[in-house]
Amino acid sequence: NNNMPFSIQDLLSTLMDIEFEQVSDKKSEKFCPKCGSTYSRFKIIGRVGCDECYETFKDEMYPMIKRVQGNIHHKGKIPENAKGEKKIKEDLINLKTQLQRAIQNEEFEKAAEIRDKIKLLESEG
Repeated sequence: NNNMPFSIQDLLSTLMDIEFEQVSDKKSEKFCPKCGSTYSRFKIIGRVGCDECYETFKDEMYPMIKRVQGNIHHKGKIPENAKGEKKIKEDLINLKTQLQRAIQNEEFEKAAEIRDKIKLLESEG
């Protein structure tokens, strides 16, 4: 059909040029020191180049992740075999906080009890 003002090839080549320009025109853009990837590449492809990209582009990525997922920290499901470990870690954090308060309040008997609980949990973990 010769009535079309442009061909499919023209359209595709134009789109490819736009994507290439978006990536290549950002010479001042920071890049990952490990893989050389840029944030523009991530936006186009939807994947980072390596694990270091998360640290390199965190200022750009975190607001977007927070907007999409509602939080930066993973709060997903915990495998059954890891639930006990997580519980012990949380209990240790809470007990250490209680121990500091007991010492500050000069409740030394209570502090000794908490210290013993901490030692018991640490031996289990």
